[in-house]
Amino acid sequence: MSGIDSTLEVDNETLQSVLIDENSDSNGLFCTNQLDKIKDCNYYIITVPTPVDKNNRPILTPLIKASETVGAV
Repeated sequence: MSGIDSTLEVDNETLQSVLIDENSDSNGLFCTNQLDKIKDCNYYIITVPTPVDKNNRPILTPLIKASETVGAV
């Protein structure tokens, strides 16, 4: 929620311009790791690391676990 993209994919000014806080009535990007705060959302963006094994095959466990967590909401 600080509006800083450590991956450098989006400049900080652009990212900060779309972030909204929890109590906002406007559209935008709300970031949280607390499930009770996303129950009324229509869309979910899951971002997790995707490590690879010794053969450079992706290890999808973090993505699967995160998807299961959001799916429970």
